[in-house]
Amino acid sequence: MALYDAFYDPMAQKRGHDYGVAQPGANMQGPRAHGLGVRRQLNRVGILTALFVPFGLFVGTFYVMSFGLYYRQPNFALMIVGSAFLLVLAMGAFSLQAKRTEMTTGQRTTWHHFVFMTALIGCLLGSSLGYLNLDWNGMRYYDYISLRKAVNVDPGSSQGLSLLDAGEIDFQVGTHIDLKSHYLWHKTRTYCVAPIVSGTDPLASYDFWAVGMDCCSAKPGDFSCTDVSSTAYQLAGLRVMDHSEIQGYTLAVEQATAAHNMQSRRPIFLYMMKSPYAKIKSYLNDAQSFATLAFVGYFIMQSVLVAVQSYTFGKDTPSGYMDVEKCHGYRSH
Repeated sequence: MALYDAFYDPMAQKRGHDYGVAQPGANMQGPRAHGLGVRRQLNRVGILTALFVPFGLFVGTFYVMSFGLYYRQPNFALMIVGSAFLLVLAMGAFSLQAKRTEMTTGQRTTWHHFVFMTALIGCLLGSSLGYLNLDWNGMRYYDYISLRKAVNVDPGSSQGLSLLDAGEIDFQVGTHIDLKSHYLWHKTRTYCVAPIVSGTDPLASYDFWAVGMDCCSAKPGDFSCTDVSSTAYQLAGLRVMDHSEIQGYTLAVEQATAAHNMQSRRPIFLYMMKSPYAKIKSYLNDAQSFATLAFVGYFIMQSVLVAVQSYTFGKDTPSGYMDVEKCHGYRSH
């Protein structure tokens, strides 16, 4: 993995003259450039290796930690990431050997140390950013698709206990939100709840609640926590999965049931919206967009590092082009 290839060795030519051996390039015109400021020929294989190996490790660890593999099989995903780090350690061993060779010969000719360091950075960034992407975006998508979709649910006859495994709920025609019975609980933020009912008869248990944050007041009927009408033709809701929000909504429901003399055995909290699945899919889209930005950003960063390394590696280093007039009396024509 030499960064520069030396292809002209005037000392080898001199040794040939000493032993009377004819040199193939003896009659060729001498090099036009020489001295410390001249660079050796770049090794394209070394540059491509330094560019794509760390980038590939970044992409691989990011993808493993960011999407379905880590969500469904975390141990297997961690084993793959661990294997990537073992590969980086192997690169470190080659880098150490190359460093010893450099100390022995005084010739700096390899990319090993650069590839090792940037590959280590790539693995660390890839696994860390991938996990953050899963936590911020992908986790919610996989949580929802792991639950079932319940359709044509009647709040009057269906119980919350029977729909604990439902992530998306479509209610039967005629279901509406009872705005008169909405309530709120406030601590830093306002947690708003309103029961979902069918018809006008009281229910044995009010288990389905439309919810939202900072979208209501104590004024009767002031509940604007949905993007659909409270009397829409057909209501649909996406289940609340955040535990901190559930705690706030639970306290709000307890106050609502006490104030309106209701009972709620197993409340289920729902964000009411026109298309719950579109919201679910948006979490995956956000995760994919974040991954694309991360890949592009890292590739640009790695390209800049490789360009800087290529520029500085051979600067003011003997290139193999010697001042032939001074070394062995060569006269150009």
